[in-house]
Amino acid sequence: MVRRTRQCRNCAVVLTVLAMSLTQIARAQTVTLPVRSEENLLIVQVFVNGRSVNLILDTGAESTFLSPQAAGISNAVGVTRLKSNAQIAKSMSRNAAISLTENGSIFSQPVIVVDLNDLNKKVGCKCDGILGQDVLRHFRAFTVDYKNNTVAFTR
Repeated sequence: MVRRTRQCRNCAVVLTVLAMSLTQIARAQTVTLPVRSEENLLIVQVFVNGRSVNLILDTGAESTFLSPQAAGISNAVGVTRLKSNAQIAKSMSRNAAISLTENGSIFSQPVIVVDLNDLNKKVGCKCDGILGQDVLRHFRAFTVDYKNNTVAFTR
């Protein structure tokens, strides 16, 4: 009798853990975006302050960088060029409202505003910034599907 009671308790614990896990899976939200490859860089279209921008998906970048135009700065005086870590520290920082989709959830994120003209010339494509780890950490996972040219962000 005591043994059967323990087995029932163990089953109840297992069922509770399973139910909690299934609830977490059901709550997981995944947003899938088209991604294009230019010069071996992955470019995604997201929304910053309500405007569509093209950002390089860079898992090696600690921070997110935006051009003055993408950050909504009309007067770019004082914005430095992206060259070194020392210059990054001197760059202009501001909060930006970032969303993966036009009507998706928005989160406020500090970004670094830099002149990306030299970067665009070097990589041979026009991008509005770099999507770094500080934004990617808001998601549990992201998966690049090269065959279908998509990237899925899961919260």
